[in-house]
Amino acid sequence: MSLSHNKKTIVTQFENGTKKWYKKGSRPRMWSLTFTNRDYSEIQNIVDFWDSVDGAGDAFQIVLYNGILSADETITVHFVGDNIEPQTIGYYAGSLSLQIEEVL
Repeated sequence: MSLSHNKKTIVTQFENGTKKWYKKGSRPRMWSLTFTNRDYSEIQNIVDFWDSVDGAGDAFQIVLYNGILSADETITVHFVGDNIEPQTIGYYAGSLSLQIEEVL
């Protein structure tokens, strides 16, 4: 799993060449999830869940476990993209990659 953070910044350039930067807030966090060499029933469960939330259409909640020293965080996310393509590895296994994005 990988996580990316991005910031929204507006840059205005004036006629004299000077620039001014404005922060416009954070962009949503995004996670890339890869399930490799998993039992095909597990891959099918992920696909079924993706179908149940209409792909990228509906949001759902996940819990980010932050360890012992800080509180867990429940956030709302949605899938990115309109399709997913599970790959089969033999008859009983498969893999799947997808992305989820935080809803701000």
